[in-house]
Amino acid sequence: MANTPPKHSKHAKVDGGAHAPGRTSSFGTVSPDGNRRMVSAFDSRYSTSPEGTLYAQPPAGRQFNMAPQKSKGRRIALIVLAVIVGLLLAAYLAGVAVFSSLFYPQTKMAGQDLSMMSVQQVEQLLQQRLDDYSIQVKGQGVDFTLTGRQTGIAQDVASIARKMHDTFSPWAWPAEVFAGHDLSHNLEYSLGDMDTLSTAVNSEVEKFNATATAPQDAYVAYNEEAGEYQVMPSVMGNTLNGEAVLEAVAQAVAEFSAAVNLDADVVQQPKVLVNDEGLHATADEANKLISADLALMVGGTEAAHLGKEQLKGWVSLAEDGTVSFDDAALDAWVEAFVENSETVGTERTYTRPDGKKITVSGGDYGWYIHTSNTKDMVREAVKNGTQGQIEPPINRKAAEWNGKGKADWGDSYIDVDITEQHARFYKDGKIIWETDFVSGKDGNETPLGVFYIKTNNGASVLKGYEEDGKTITYEAPVEYWMPFDGNLVGLHDCDWRTEFGGDIYHKNGSRGCINLPTKKAKELHELIWVGLPVITHE
Repeated sequence: MANTPPKHSKHAKVDGGAHAPGRTSSFGTVSPDGNRRMVSAFDSRYSTSPEGTLYAQPPAGRQFNMAPQKSKGRRIALIVLAVIVGLLLAAYLAGVAVFSSLFYPQTKMAGQDLSMMSVQQVEQLLQQRLDDYSIQVKGQGVDFTLTGRQTGIAQDVASIARKMHDTFSPWAWPAEVFAGHDLSHNLEYSLGDMDTLSTAVNSEVEKFNATATAPQDAYVAYNEEAGEYQVMPSVMGNTLNGEAVLEAVAQAVAEFSAAVNLDADVVQQPKVLVNDEGLHATADEANKLISADLALMVGGTEAAHLGKEQLKGWVSLAEDGTVSFDDAALDAWVEAFVENSETVGTERTYTRPDGKKITVSGGDYGWYIHTSNTKDMVREAVKNGTQGQIEPPINRKAAEWNGKGKADWGDSYIDVDITEQHARFYKDGKIIWETDFVSGKDGNETPLGVFYIKTNNGASVLKGYEEDGKTITYEAPVEYWMPFDGNLVGLHDCDWRTEFGGDIYHKNGSRGCINLPTKKAKELHELIWVGLPVITHE
């Protein structure tokens, strides 16, 4: 029986029994002398006395020796952990393999679900979208649809599908598989054949513009109501700018839009507006050219008026704003004025005081205007914007001007009626002298027309000449020579005649002069003056 330690001892002596020297017990190693000197790590509950006796610590509770059981549990735990890690690693690698060719779940592109699709499937999807593409163009009065083929849209579907998949890392699948992904930004389109789209758009634009109203630029024009050139405002239309429409459609196609609404920017706008400085300068210059207002006076009477109504027709406005004036048209107007104003030799009709209506032409009496000088005068007046009366240069004047075709010799004149063979001198509209006469015989008829007295010098010797103008055929002295057609034909006394009037002139007439009784010739000589009109008529 083992010895019992004293009760007051803090340790109980444990006798492990007899053991062979050098053997190991559960409580420690037995030395050759039989004493245990070492304890295992599990025996920290024990202590030894100075004599080498091993004592057990008082138990804090129930304790067992678990060293073998703990070692086995640790091994099992490690094995389980290794299996789990292996399974996780296998699952991870499997995920890497799967997502190396497939898209992650919750992946979208332009509203379409690409979850768990392969690159090839996405490529097919992209191609189908491209084949089905069309775009509706509307707004500003148009509404038409273009197919994908008409737009010329193109896309490298294989490259884009691969590029979209390459944005993912399959090694990050544990984190990415639960996240949402939108790959729309990877979609890229090109208009590989811009000519195709241009042709389709331009065709629709031209069709619309054919019945649309084109815009009109501001321009300079003569305003009849205002009586001046003014800048007319631009006019808005609704025709479309083909380039602007093409640009809007091309941008929408490049974005793969299904529709595009055209705004007001595609409507053709006037290029020149009413506030254009160049237009106002043009209007001012044109108005200066029509500012003249001329009354052309002939014999104190307005024979013609030249103002803006005529002048505006001779002003031309070029597209570049250049203003020009048609001088040739102005010259033609002056020529017409002269022709309509001159009366020398023209046909004139009048009614004699006794009621006889007479039409006469020829002679050298009347109005005669210097044409070239008149052109210069009028052109200068127009250039300077002259307003008022101007009198053209007159080469020959009459008593008055009443217009073309009318009498212009006033109330004082000698009326020589060849048919009646009777002459009358009207002064201030009243007869103050008259007589019968003998005019030129057949073949030497007295010239008809409106003439005027060239001289009134009295006595003269009348001479006749051959056709050569040199050989004198006769000489006849007279007391009262009053020529009216140059110095060749005139009124004169004829003392070799005793009868006047009637039909004498047909057989026994003069060589063209008006033969008067001497007494009547003397009276007339004393009444008339140089320049007095002489009208010879039938």
